[in-house]
Amino acid sequence: MVKPKTKKEYKRSFTVIWHSLMTPKEKSSSENSGRYLSWTPASAAKKAGGRILKEYNDSHKTKKQQIEVVVRETTNTSNKKEMGYHVKRVKLDKPIKLDNYTIKYETKVKSSDKALKQMGTPKKI
Repeated sequence: MVKPKTKKEYKRSFTVIWHSLMTPKEKSSSENSGRYLSWTPASAAKKAGGRILKEYNDSHKTKKQQIEVVVRETTNTSNKKEMGYHVKRVKLDKPIKLDNYTIKYETKVKSSDKALKQMGTPKKI
């Protein structure tokens, strides 16, 4: 017989509802920036921020190294709380070489009320 998993063994689900690099067109659309499964909202913001910064830097001449991100918990039993974070990519002194690729950056995340204020009033669900 298989034991049921406890509540703490499940990852929670988060989505990015706003980030400081959004264009006005992206802000007005109802599309979000993906779904992130993670144990904490900070680690979900870290994953999302790293991906957003990488995609932005790959497609633009001017490079950004930090952004503000707001994530909303979308787990079925959650209260859909919104949390703001400051995400920063820091270039490593010595890149880490693995078999197929090289890690050149480390992503750091810090809780930020500034992100929630910049986003404006949260939308009611």
